[in-house]
Amino acid sequence: MHNNNICIGIISKPIGIKGQVKVISYTESPDSLFKYGNLFLQGNTKIQFNNIKLINNNIFTASINDVNDRTTAEKYKLQKIYINREELPQIGDNEYYYYDLINSKVFDYKNNLLGTVKAVLNYGAGDFLEIKLVNNKDATIAFNKTSIIDINIQEKCIVIDTRYLLL
Repeated sequence: MHNNNICIGIISKPIGIKGQVKVISYTESPDSLFKYGNLFLQGNTKIQFNNIKLINNNIFTASINDVNDRTTAEKYKLQKIYINREELPQIGDNEYYYYDLINSKVFDYKNNLLGTVKAVLNYGAGDFLEIKLVNNKDATIAFNKTSIIDINIQEKCIVIDTRYLLL
């Protein structure tokens, strides 16, 4: 996957027999997923949605252009939805996209390297950083002002309070 592509959602599964699908949005305001002009799937396959309806929070039903039956819709199951990074709105100096945190080095406040950010996750109770520790184990930490001491996006360095690290 080219580094300028950012995953902003996923087609989870087909719904019904007319080719509709369930779409999960990863964008901060969920419906903004559908406002980007050039959505595409892995392999740069362009995709367009219509008949979009919000089911709850960040989950929608939608039709994919030129898909009219469940069999065709099945081919889109678990396909990630991407945009080109250039399409993202510009942000301020002390702001960043979660995407920018991935592969950041994670340190404790004594400057010991703990690992690298693998992903930013949200299971419904707030955001978490998934960290691949130097010992190759995985850990998570809540992404909030209590547990994250500092973020330097230019250096790709994050300092955490290890008391909140979940192993």
